[in-house]
Amino acid sequence: MARTPSNAADTVKPTTLLPQHQKLLDDSAISQHIAKARGYRSVTVRSELRRLGFTDKQSRVPALLIPVWNAVGEIANYQIRPDEPRVNERGKPVKYETPARSRMVLDVPPAARAWIGDPSRPLFVTEGIRKADAAGQ
Repeated sequence: MARTPSNAADTVKPTTLLPQHQKLLDDSAISQHIAKARGYRSVTVRSELRRLGFTDKQSRVPALLIPVWNAVGEIANYQIRPDEPRVNERGKPVKYETPARSRMVLDVPPAARAWIGDPSRPLFVTEGIRKADAAGQ
C-alpha cells in the first residue's frame, strides 16, 4: 500500500532539481518561490520511489517528484514525471505516475491554501499540478 504522509515536515527534503527538471518548471512558467513551496525535486534513486509507494515498474529514475498537498496543508500523495516514461499496454507513454493503489487526492497548491475558505475568491480547476502552480504566480 502506498505511504500516505501526514506531516509535510517529515517528508519534504530540500529542493534539489536536475537541470532538465528545472528547465521543465521554467518552461511551465513556475517561479522559484512556487516551486520551493510545492517541494518539487528530482529523484535519482529507485529505492526512494519504492519507499513512497511506487511499484518497481513505476520507479523510473531520474524523475521529477511532485508532492500533492491537501486542503489542510499536508502532503497527501505524490506524483512523478520520469524522464523516460514507461509504455502502457496500449503502447502509450505514462507521463505521470501516482503510487499504485493510492487514492486520488484533490491537490490544493500551497500558494492557494490561504484562499480556500474565502468564498469571494474565484476557484480555478486545472488538469494538472504544474498548470495550477503556473496559474498561482
